[in-house]
Amino acid sequence: MFFHNVMTLWKKELRSYLYTPVAAFFIGIYTSLLYGFFYIFLQKYQSYTQARSIGVASNITIDQLAEGVYNNMHFFMVFLLPFFTFRLFTEESRQNTLVLLMTSPIRSWELVLAKFKASLTVLLVMLLVTSIFPLYLYLYSEPGGGPDMGIILSTYLGLFLVGCAYMAMGLFFSSITESVLVALILSFIGNLFFAFMVNMFRSEDGGLMDSFFGYTGFQMHVSNFLKGTIELKAIVYFLSFCGFFLFLSNRSIESRSWRS
Repeated sequence: MFFHNVMTLWKKELRSYLYTPVAAFFIGIYTSLLYGFFYIFLQKYQSYTQARSIGVASNITIDQLAEGVYNNMHFFMVFLLPFFTFRLFTEESRQNTLVLLMTSPIRSWELVLAKFKASLTVLLVMLLVTSIFPLYLYLYSEPGGGPDMGIILSTYLGLFLVGCAYMAMGLFFSSITESVLVALILSFIGNLFFAFMVNMFRSEDGGLMDSFFGYTGFQMHVSNFLKGTIELKAIVYFLSFCGFFLFLSNRSIESRSWRS
């Protein structure tokens, strides 16, 4: 019954993404921006190849050159992913369908997981449409000079995990307000804080607090993934982060049902 309810709600949420132009519009923006940056990267890669052939360029790998493209993928996710979560619960509240769902034989956890799963499906689509980048590099690079598939896999794993964290946080903000604008603004602030602003609290002297804020921020973990380093502590951190905000979302929805 649990999985049946989750799957049914997941299909409902996916249809809501498909029936509104929001998902297609922002996925289109995301793809267009990244294809533009990838075109710039290809020009730089061609210039580097020519310079290296005559011995006037340092010896760096194609993965190091492509790291900037993947950093841009993360940067755009910070600003675009809130548009996929800000309506998940606020829309239910606005249409007065949340009360109906909570009075049906559906548990709050099933509703939260179904909406989270639907948002992750959109995230996977966003990552899949960019998989042409490493595929293109693999097929058309010089013999022996193609990208490291291990680094590509770790890069996409890191981007997926950080995307999951943004989606879970956005889902929570959507669950605590009935205003789509407030949910969107809170998601922007939360994403910016964990992606970039948390680094403002770090000190050059090091120490416990520096380690804490460095570990709490997303950028250090994402950078390691982009370099091909998969750390268990980073995976545990992102999964724990998602679990924490999903728990808060569930508690928020439960409190709404109690008040109603």
